[in-house]
Amino acid sequence: MNNFVALIKERTGMYMEKSRFFNKNFTPKVVSIIFALVMWLYVMGEVNPESIQEWKNVRVELLNIEELRQSGLTIIGQTDFTVNVRVKGKRTELNKLTSNDMRVTADLRGFKKGVNSVSLEYSAPTNIIIEDISPKEIKVTFDEIVKRQKPVMVQTVGTTVEGYEPATAIVSPSEVIVEGPETLVNTVTMVVVDVNLSDRVEDIKGKFPLKAVNQEGKEVIGVEVQTKLVEIIMPMFKIKEVPIVLELLGNPQTGFKISNSLTDPSSVVIKGPGSIVDQISEIKATAISVEGVVETFTQDIVLELPEGITVPYLDKTPSMTLTVEKILKKEFTYSKDEIVIDNLESRHKLDLREVPDNIKVEIEAVESVIKDLEKEDILLYINASGLQEGKYSTKLLYNMPIIPDKIVITPSNIDFEIIFDAGSNTG
Repeated sequence: MNNFVALIKERTGMYMEKSRFFNKNFTPKVVSIIFALVMWLYVMGEVNPESIQEWKNVRVELLNIEELRQSGLTIIGQTDFTVNVRVKGKRTELNKLTSNDMRVTADLRGFKKGVNSVSLEYSAPTNIIIEDISPKEIKVTFDEIVKRQKPVMVQTVGTTVEGYEPATAIVSPSEVIVEGPETLVNTVTMVVVDVNLSDRVEDIKGKFPLKAVNQEGKEVIGVEVQTKLVEIIMPMFKIKEVPIVLELLGNPQTGFKISNSLTDPSSVVIKGPGSIVDQISEIKATAISVEGVVETFTQDIVLELPEGITVPYLDKTPSMTLTVEKILKKEFTYSKDEIVIDNLESRHKLDLREVPDNIKVEIEAVESVIKDLEKEDILLYINASGLQEGKYSTKLLYNMPIIPDKIVITPSNIDFEIIFDAGSNTG
């Protein structure tokens, strides 16, 4: 103690003359300071007073979870509970305290399905007193553990190469067991497996993981799919659009004709193995009998699909409409002066004296084609290109705006002579 006093005097000597404090009653004052310091060190080091601390968010340990499951129950909702803890103890003991030294537990044995209030138990190291915890109990919701069988559905993601599409997948197993809280399991509508189709042209084969989803397609967290992987076989098929071709058997009644045929749709998208699709250029419909028909009619048709080929985008029964019309006749008479001479050289002229004065033209066609046809619509002509002076016999040519079913020109052949035109100016 004397050494300590000497040290104080030495360190403070330079200030003594300048300080009033040290000018008067120096020794009692120094002694008082030393005494206070010694007492403080003694109290803090030897007496070690008690103190109170508050710990926030101390974790609650849930006990006997396995026994809870064995009784057919499980926790749903919140599982990570915390409390605030107020402790008392010696200062030195509190300084060494950590949250792991305090144990707050909730025993889950003996409760039933539903919301339950579970009392908390707590403990602390020796010499530490837990004065209070808040809250003193927690609300835990228990639900019954159930198992349900759910279908497995393939859910494709990504885009295939153009001209390819997946076929229906073969899934094994096609149903699996979903286990978990009844409330959650009841929301599961199916178990899905995601298959990526991006840039795929080859068949897909392999094992894929599963997930349980609800009606909105969102994954249901908190349930377990007991089968972890399923085997998927998904062929990649080709698609192609081809026309539908009709086959008609028989003939309409005499005097009638099928003037038009129309299928609805006119083409169809086929789907199947590439080796088959590549060989198909059209799809035939089952033959339709038109024997003796006299009027337009519509009828459903059946497509004859090769084995392994489907029409996935055909959204209605295909049909065909056959337009049946009566064949009508028209007759026109022309004079030989109405015959047009094409490509005749300027130094020549045509002698038509042997051509009959009247030339008869008979035309047959369906009503819609022939009804508006007039004499002026038909041009009769002779093509004299390359012909020199002399006598010729040739068929009379015609030109008209329709394509007739039948045309008869009487006489069918005409005789004429090309002669030198003495009145022409040959230069």
